[in-house]
Amino acid sequence: MSVLVPFLPYDPCETPMSFAARLASFHLGARVVPFLHDIGIRPEALVGCEFDAVEQLAGVTGVDSAALHRNSAHRIRKRRFELRGHEFTAEFFASPYTVFCPACLRDDDALGGDPALFRKGRLLWTPRPVRTCPMHGLELVRRKKVSWDDAFHQMALRVPERAEALDELVDRA
Repeated sequence: MSVLVPFLPYDPCETPMSFAARLASFHLGARVVPFLHDIGIRPEALVGCEFDAVEQLAGVTGVDSAALHRNSAHRIRKRRFELRGHEFTAEFFASPYTVFCPACLRDDDALGGDPALFRKGRLLWTPRPVRTCPMHGLELVRRKKVSWDDAFHQMALRVPERAEALDELVDRA
């Protein structure tokens, strides 16, 4: 299998879906769903962190599959998931909400360029009991699903705020 070039590094704090969304922007300037179809991954399979979908993403990108699996909540049966050796119910996770720390996204934006390339959905935001960002001590923002593709948690789309508007979110958190 060929590896996508140029290479976009995977951040060990992000979810596989976040990585796929950044890759979609980087390689196609597009949303994640068409990109996933292009590389042979069913979008719903990556949302559910199905083993084969994560393996396909690793193979196409050249990223170590163990790193991607480490940040994957794998469905083990109906409404039950395994994450890092622990079993959780579906209710443990924040989905369908998109959860984020506005200060973390502001830090991502400070890297410059298109937020779709730099904004990462962090694994630590996905458990429902986590209410504050351990990096900034701020309350996490939860956004309800409005559109069908909000389930893919594309941070640049789900959090359109930039610059001063993002600063206002930080101030309110």
